Amino acid sequence: MVEMPNVIGVPQNDAIERIQKAGLIPSCFMVVNDGSLVAGCVVSCGEDAGTMVEAGSVITVYIAADPSVEITTEPPAASDSGSGESASSSGETAPDDTVYDTD
Repeated sequence: MVEMPNVIGVPQNDAIERIQKAGLIPSCFMVVNDGSLVAGCVVSCGEDAGTMVEAGSVITVYIAADPSVEITTEPPAASDSGSGESASSSGETAPDDTVYDTD
């Protein structure tokens, strides 16, 4: 078991590094930003900071998009974060404006 680091408010690249150093696998998704959030920073995670999780677990990380970016799809529910399935792996064709996993 490893401890989930606190990455809320941290820029995406730094958050990825911290999560990986803890022995976890980040899976990042952009979320709608009305301008009240710092673009490019973590706004929430699938696990709370300080929680003990199994080493090698996939951690869903939500990153604030630039306010000018239009988000057209919903990220998977927290229980789906480890499925690893995307439009490309499921055989579906993603529309051009789909937000892709950024890790």
